[in-house]
Parts: sequence; structure tokens; C-alpha cells
Amino acid sequence: MSQFDLYAAYYDLLYQDKDYATEVDYIERLIKKHNGKEQSTILELGSGTGGHAFHLAEHNWQVTGIDLSPKMVDSANKHKDSVSEVIKKRLNFETGDARTYRSNIKFDVIVSLFHVMSYQVSNEDLISAFTATRSNLIKDGLFIFDFWYGPGVLTDRPKNVNKVVENDKIIVDRKTQSLMMINENCVDVGFDIEIKAKKSGDKHKVTEHHMMRYWFLPELQHHLSNAGIKLLGAYQWMTLDPMTDDTWYGCMVGQAV
Repeated sequence: MSQFDLYAAYYDLLYQDKDYATEVDYIERLIKKHNGKEQSTILELGSGTGGHAFHLAEHNWQVTGIDLSPKMVDSANKHKDSVSEVIKKRLNFETGDARTYRSNIKFDVIVSLFHVMSYQVSNEDLISAFTATRSNLIKDGLFIFDFWYGPGVLTDRPKNVNKVVENDKIIVDRKTQSLMMINENCVDVGFDIEIKAKKSGDKHKVTEHHMMRYWFLPELQHHLSNAGIKLLGAYQWMTLDPMTDDTWYGCMVGQAV
């Protein structure tokens, strides 16, 4: 089982405090700022268990979400059983790779959140993801993505942290250790995770490594341009402020030309 499939089992619990609704409001704010045209279709790259997608559907978007993990996709589809038929009809989840996915339709907007573009650790990966994105966008369609921003990562180096969360069934204890790989512009994020069942006391241990690429504005703009996407704006995540050397999470808006 891949790290993404294992992660799906406790993903929602680890990120139960993530404010998906406010993040969707921010995405819609960016869309309105950069494109006054009416839009209705949106593709989410790396949709996970559907946290953003369900809120987008509630805002009348027709949403297609793709994710590398079949278990993430299964979880998102199971969540559809708890929503109204109107919302359910606006949602479609598929297993897919941001680098290779090609749709039968073209979308008004494509979003990639939760640092999916920083999982593209090689130039070739990023180029493939941008090229695929352009092929799935209508002309003048918008591409919005967040990422780890190089100056911020280098200014405020990753720290080792411990996070413990629980629900009525399990306790998850996650220890994080990060290794800077300066010559690759990457961080190797290691997770040692213990999952304990409350009822039986059984424990399950998982070790993961997530290689994350931190990106710089000129290289992102270069690769976007080569893929046929014009840069419209670059911001600190969740704001309209320009990125600075203490910005860890950046957000960019591009437009298909």
C-alpha cells in the first residue's frame, strides 16, 4: 500500500481543524479578482477526501476531483452519501495523476491545493503537471495553486514537531522530522505515526517520507509561461499581499493563453 493510501485512513482526523470553507471563499475571491466572466466547472488536482470539493459544490460549482490515492477517492465518494442529491450531482471524484490527467472536457478553473505542486519534486514533474493543466483549461481559464515558497522555507527552516489527535475510535500520534536537501531545493519530511485503537488497545505504526520541493517565483513563472499559462498574480496564501522572505506558503494565479 502506498503512503497516500495509508494516509487516507487517518487524513481527516489529522486535518479536522483545517478550515476548508474559508479556503474556498479565498479561492472564489481570487477567481472574481482575476476573471469577471461567469464560470461553472472546476477541476481540483489532489482533491484528497473532498474537503474543498464539497464546499465548492455548495457554491454551485460543478466539481471534478482527482487524486493519486484510490482510498482517498473512495473516501470522498463515501462522503457523497451524506449530502443532498443536488450537491451529489455536482461532484465527481476519480483516481488520477496531476502530471498525466486528461479530461474529455475543458474546465473554467483548475485548482491545486494543499501544496500538491510541491510534491512535484523534479522540473520534469512540474512541467508535466503544468502542461496537463493547460490541456484541461479553456482559453482564458484560471489556474490557482499553492506551494512551499523558497525564501520563506530558507528563512524559517522546518522544525521537528509532534501532533496528537483523537476521535471516539483511535488516537493518532505523529512525530515529524524534516531534513533539508539544499542542493535539490527539497525537504524530506519524515513521519513516524502510531495509531492506537481505543477499544482494543491495538497499535499500528506507520513510517512515511514525503519529499517536498520549495519553489521560487521566477522558475514557476518560467514553467507556467512555457506551458501556455500567463501569470496574473502571486500572493501570500490566504491574502492578496505579495510574498516576502518570511512567506512559507505562496499562492499563484495563472491564465490559459
